[in-house]
Amino acid sequence: MASNIKRLTTGLLAGAVMLIIGLLISQVFTMLFPALREEYNNTQLFRSWEDPLMLLYFTQPFVNGVILAWLWDRSWQALINKTTFQKMMAFSAAYCVFSIPGMMMSLASFKVSLIMVLSWSAAIFIESLGAGFIFSKFLRPGPEWQPGKTN
Repeated sequence: MASNIKRLTTGLLAGAVMLIIGLLISQVFTMLFPALREEYNNTQLFRSWEDPLMLLYFTQPFVNGVILAWLWDRSWQALINKTTFQKMMAFSAAYCVFSIPGMMMSLASFKVSLIMVLSWSAAIFIESLGAGFIFSKFLRPGPEWQPGKTN
């Protein structure tokens, strides 16, 4: 397993990648579906960008990155002998499956469109691909790992 410092810094790097990807995906979806921009600007639904609490929007990927780095570090044994692409896909698929209940609750509880929830799901998948790439490159098994040995 990685050291706590390595896990933290890799998680923060993954968070930065996830933030950048998320901002880009948001731009793409609002260009493809202009109604999404109107929906995001609805202050009856979402806080305005002038609200100081909106700064939390930019911290969420970093917190998520650290949490996901910890999960990756705990589950790397399932990814042994897989290519980087296979690791990224497996990690993203697992993360997306765990996000389904939250997306269902968002759609059921808030007056948001299906396309908005689908855009969030797509963003989660693509962001987690980016995080999976970072983790596969920086969070590798430590020297204590030996094939066939369970920790």
